[in-house]
This record gives sequence, structure tokens and C-alpha cells, in this order.
Amino acid sequence: MEKRTFQNYIDKIDAVRYLDSNRMLKLSKQMLSEAKQDKDECAQAWANYFSLEARYRLGKLDEKMLGTAAKVLQASRTHSMPELEAKILNMIGIFLLAQGDHVAALEYYQMAMEITKKHRYYGRVRVLNNNIGDIFMRMKQYKEALELFLKCYEQSVAMYEKKLATGKGEIGVYNINIAALNIAQCYCELGKHEESLAWLEKLIRDEEGFEENYYGSGKEVLYVRNYAKLGRFGQAEQYIENIIKAAEDGIEAIEMAEEYLSVCRILIEVDKLEQADRMLKAVHRIAGELNFSTLWCPYYETVIAYAKKKQNTAMLLAAYDKYMESQKKRDAFLEKQQYRGVKNRQALNAAMQKQKKAEQTQLNLKHLSEHDPLTGLYNRYVLNRESKRWWKRATAKESTVGVIVMDIDYFKQYNDTYGHLEGDACIKRVSDIIRDTIGSRGIVVRYGGDEFFILLQGRKTEEIIELSCAINSRLRTEKIPHNKSLVSSYVTVSQGIANGIPEQNQTMDDLTGLADNALYRAKEKRRGSIGVYENRDYRVITM
Repeated sequence: MEKRTFQNYIDKIDAVRYLDSNRMLKLSKQMLSEAKQDKDECAQAWANYFSLEARYRLGKLDEKMLGTAAKVLQASRTHSMPELEAKILNMIGIFLLAQGDHVAALEYYQMAMEITKKHRYYGRVRVLNNNIGDIFMRMKQYKEALELFLKCYEQSVAMYEKKLATGKGEIGVYNINIAALNIAQCYCELGKHEESLAWLEKLIRDEEGFEENYYGSGKEVLYVRNYAKLGRFGQAEQYIENIIKAAEDGIEAIEMAEEYLSVCRILIEVDKLEQADRMLKAVHRIAGELNFSTLWCPYYETVIAYAKKKQNTAMLLAAYDKYMESQKKRDAFLEKQQYRGVKNRQALNAAMQKQKKAEQTQLNLKHLSEHDPLTGLYNRYVLNRESKRWWKRATAKESTVGVIVMDIDYFKQYNDTYGHLEGDACIKRVSDIIRDTIGSRGIVVRYGGDEFFILLQGRKTEEIIELSCAINSRLRTEKIPHNKSLVSSYVTVSQGIANGIPEQNQTMDDLTGLADNALYRAKEKRRGSIGVYENRDYRVITM
């Protein structure tokens, strides 16, 4: 998929994300279809993610969604898309939370948090703090939730102010308002109703219209609950009709259904039975459409309270029967959900294990593509890549680049005398000595056969000579027999050094050529020596 086409889909989806979930689902399906035609796995993963998000908002939860989520997670890691990885981990947490698996949801939120902090997606950190706070809310640990929501609010305000100052950022007014709304809900649950009302007053009216479309009904429900608890129902009445209308229209039904019931119970208590009846009918329709087994119990509890208030014995008895029936269904559903939770976690764990195996395979392939199989040293592919990068960096910083080229003296005679297996063993031992001596100070490459290449940066020439001498000293200590050498009874190496700050019109190949010439002069004078190019001249250090 072309970059422009991909971005067009992203822009269209973002435009309707919080306003029209059906439109978002339709766009994500179109994007997925086009991405499949183009065989673009990255675009497919994003399209699947948007589809999952839209389906969740529409209350269309099913078992296939977690399987799709696992595939998106795998794709995000295979193609190194950390932003998508953080989002899908968060989405998996939301799915698990909807199924009542709080522990598993928290695990996935925490994995998402690690990714977001690592890549500094500060807006996503805020979202995750909010979602983790939601877990504590569901577990009725309101103080812990409040602490997280207060942190979200502080982060959102700081990021929004930065956006206003710089014109750049990902935080809008609605992020601040969501945090304030969650804080208000915590205070309401803790019985601190004046504090809750104070936080509701902090909600900012935003130009984009998200207040009405995204969290408007949630705000009004909290106003009603707080005023009712404070005995000021007259102030709550201004919100009642809006809430009933939102319930009848199914606004945020998946998240608001039980909140609508809480308002219904308040209406019953204050004898607003006509409005309570409308709310019950709206929630009955929502429960039927969403097919939430867990919603029927609180619904029939509310019907029982309504029937008692109306003194309708027939309705009361029927509601009791339905309540008992819904309790059985709820228990069966929760038992099934626990089983599904285990199966889902097993499926997700299997997908993650598969992904880890794929990642390890990729690492193994990467290692094979970059390393010499005999010595484990880097190969010429890495040398070509890194030398260009180092040269560019040295040119910019006006620092030195150093090269050591070396080969084993009279290695052909060694092979002819001891055989190729011993020849390979000799190369391996020499490479180990070079690697151990250089350590993390440079890159060591097997250039080919018995030839080695060492790349260094920011070193003085005398420092590089010391490293070369140290390699020779280690070889003398190692005493690898070489009866056919004309300079020693043990294996030796000849070395050429070139070092300096990159000059104008000079290339890495030029520097390597100077080191090769230094090696040639060392061999010409005496094998086992070190040739050095410096100050536009050559000198040879004999051992």
C-alpha cells in the first residue's frame, strides 16, 4: 500500500474514531481489503487493530477478536512497529478486562507500559495509567485508582499546555476531561460528593465536540448521583432527561449500561416512576442487543425496586423469577468466561511463544549474515556498513579513524605442513587473541582466509600501535607451533596501521589502501613487524 494511501486511511479513521464507530469499522474493513491486495502486512496489522477497536466500542465482542489481536501483536513485533505493539497490548488488556480476567489484563497493560516508556509515547502512558486505574475501579480499590487518575490529569494538562505553546503534541482537551471525569467518579464512589462535583466543574468545553459525543452522558450521570446523595435532587433534574435520551439512543451502551441503572434507581427512590420506566425499557433493549449476561442481574434488581415502589405484586413476582433465572445464567456465563479466559491466555501465550521463536530465528539469521562462521568475528558485510557510518561520524566530529590490517605469516606453508583442519584451528586461535585484545575498543573483521581487519575510532596512533604490539605479545605467549615459518618457530602476524582525521575528498578506501601499503612495507622489511603510516610517511616497527 502506498504511503499516501495508508496515511489517508489513518486520517479518515482518526476523524471518526470517537464519533462514529460504525464508520470506523467500515473504513478499517476497506483498508484491510486494500492492504491484502497489496500484500502489505504492516497495513493489514493496522487495519485489523482499528477494526478491533471499532468492534469493541460497538459491543461486538467475540472469541475471534483475541485471535486477531494475537496476530496483530505478532505482526507489530515482526515488523518492528512499537506504536502498534503498545496499542494492541493495551487492546488485549481491554478485552481480557471485559471478560473479567483482571490479573491478565493488568499483565498486558504493564507490557504495553514498558513499550510506551521505552519509546517515549507519553500520551499512551497516560492512557495506560487510565486503564490500570479502571482495573482498580472495577476491583473497588478506589484510592489506588484515584492516585493513577490524578497522575493522568497532571500528565494531560502538562502535555496540552506544551501543545498550546509549541503547536505540536498528541494531547487534546478531551484527554484532560476524561482524567477529570475518572477522578470525579472515584470521589463519588468514596462518598466525597462535594469533591466529585468540584472535579466535574473542571471539565473544559472543547471545540471538537467530544464532550457531548464521548463523555457527556457519563458526566451527567455523576452530577445526578452526587446531587442525589447530597439531598439536592432538584439540581439533578436538569440532567435526567438527557441521560434517559442517551440510554434510549444507546450512547456508549457497553460502558454506560450499569450507570444508566444507577440513575434509574435514583428515579425510583424519588418517585419519578414514569422516567424510571423509560430508563428500564432502554436498558432492557441495551442488554438484549449486547447480550451481556452479567447485566441482567442488576437490571432485574432495579425492576424489583420499581415493582415494590408501584406495589405491583404480579410484576414483583415475575421480576424475582427473572432475577433468579438471570443469576443462574450469570453464574454459568462467568464460569464459561473463566474457562474462556484460561483458553484465551493459553492462545495468547502460544502466540507470544511463537513470536519469540520467530524473533530468535531472525536474530540467528541476522547473526549468520553478519558473522564469519569459523571465527565468530564480523564479516565484510558489517565492515562495509560500519566503516561508512564511522567515516561519516568522524568527518562530522573531526575525530580520527584508525585501521589495522594483518595476516598470518607464511600461512600457506602452515596449511601445507599441518593440514587444513589445523589451519582452521590456527585461524580460530589467532582471531580469539585479536578479539580479546581489542575488546570493545573497535570492530574486528575476518577479511578473508588468514586476513583480519580492525576498525577503530577516536584513537591516537600510539594507542593503536600499543594494541598491535599487545596482539604480538599475546601470540608469543600462546606459542602456536609453526616449523615452516622463516621468522619464528611459532605463529606470527604482520600488521599495517593507518590513522587520521578524514581529509577532504578522502574515502575509507583511501585509508585502507594506506594501511595495506604499511603492511606491505612491514613484510618487505621483516615478517612479524608492524608498518605504520603517519605524517604522510611510513615507518616499520620490528619485534
